[in-house]
Amino acid sequence: MNEREANNPGVIAKPPLIYLAFLLIGLVLGYVWPVGFSPENVRYTAGSALIVIGVVIQTVALRQFKKAGTRHETDKPATALVTEGLFRYSRNPIYVSLTLIYAGIAILANNL
Repeated sequence: MNEREANNPGVIAKPPLIYLAFLLIGLVLGYVWPVGFSPENVRYTAGSALIVIGVVIQTVALRQFKKAGTRHETDKPATALVTEGLFRYSRNPIYVSLTLIYAGIAILANNL
């Protein structure tokens, strides 16, 4: 095993692409078998709020990676372990942000 393989978590596809693939599958299934679950006024408020919170978390987390001088890409070796800020509360706040954005889009689309 070379150094690059030792410092790589072995992720096959980039996490945003995995989230996007499942989001598209969910939206297609919601189009084929629509199951509405939320009134319009609640849907727009909740969905938008989740997306904004997710984008803010992601922005802060990426800035913390940059400040620490390490990479956020899963296919490149890390040069430092980030343990401050958001990373004190979650090992991977970027995944949390992607989940919030994903949920916000699903709610906006009224797609259970």
